[in-house]
Amino acid sequence: MHVLIITFGSSGDLLPLLSIAHGLKARGHDVSFAGSSKFAQPVAASGFDFNSVLDAARVQLPVEDARQWDSDRIWALGWERVMAPAMRPTYELIEERMKRRPCVVLAHWVAFGARLAAEKLGTRLCTVYFSPEVLNACDANAVRWRRFSEDEVFGPLLNEYRNELGLAPVQRIASEWLHSPDRGLALFPEWFCARRACWPAQATTTGFVTFDEHLASTSDEALEPFLDKGPPPIVFTPGTGMPKAADFFRESLSSCASMGMRAILLTPHRGQLPPELPPWALHVDYVPLHKILGRTAALVYHGGIGTCAQAIRAATPQLVAPIVGDQFDNAQHVTALGLGVSVPMKEYEHKIVTRELTQLLGATTVRESCNELASRFAREHSLEKACEMIEKLG
Repeated sequence: MHVLIITFGSSGDLLPLLSIAHGLKARGHDVSFAGSSKFAQPVAASGFDFNSVLDAARVQLPVEDARQWDSDRIWALGWERVMAPAMRPTYELIEERMKRRPCVVLAHWVAFGARLAAEKLGTRLCTVYFSPEVLNACDANAVRWRRFSEDEVFGPLLNEYRNELGLAPVQRIASEWLHSPDRGLALFPEWFCARRACWPAQATTTGFVTFDEHLASTSDEALEPFLDKGPPPIVFTPGTGMPKAADFFRESLSSCASMGMRAILLTPHRGQLPPELPPWALHVDYVPLHKILGRTAALVYHGGIGTCAQAIRAATPQLVAPIVGDQFDNAQHVTALGLGVSVPMKEYEHKIVTRELTQLLGATTVRESCNELASRFAREHSLEKACEMIEKLG
């Protein structure tokens, strides 16, 4: 069976799909990738062929565009910069592949071209959901989706292209049409977010799928001695795609100074940090989180679902500072499960952070919840389940 994996978004969207790709390859299947050009290097480094259907340099989100920090308007920006430009190239790539050899398509839910190919060409499609929020778009009580008009944003260009392909116009695009009628994989467990009655019947939760290989060099020479020479530090990271985080790191350092805690500042953007760091703080460009979280006191991060999964796996208490998108929804699940606390990034100030971290680190119930769910995480066979679901489409 040949599987074509299509993804956009951040590295957090790519990593679980790389894990699935390796799992499928080990089971004897041929796997290739398509998506944003920024993934070409990590995909090739993992040993898979890659086709770009989106030039990341051309659609880079400008830092000054206020829409990317607005939970409602970010969908219009994402459609304008990523989803719409990739729609036709994605469809045409699948069309060309199907002429040469049938394939099963495993696609990020934002890959509109993959959904069109399933409808027009009969391609077997498995839609991938990395976090619960998009599945909950079907829920009329979901506050964020009530404020977001899916058909006004997606409808005009999508239906124009559908007309070109000889397809009738569609409505309720994000809440209904985008879901593959064949199969959906929700890459999180139902204990993280309980299934709702409005979810597509064909959507299956697999549990978290994590990726443990290196995709970049790490600062191990400085990191290991730092971890060894003192008490467990707190890890602070606003996500690799966050270019404006100077305030976040400044407030984080002030909080650690007040608490007498050590800190690891994880970011590829050195310019976000003060020129000189105190001896109890270490900057690291990149390190796989599974290598360090078991040796740290807590994780403070933006609420990305991949980072959340690694924290749960390592039984690490979390302070989630959501900025936009599904991060707020993920933060709600973290707090509801007793795994941590949440401080929205717009309220991220060292006095508040110090108070919340002090309570978090002293809460026995949080540690108990972290250990309990880490044990559940370890008992799940998420990758195997995901591969089995995909194989049923072949």
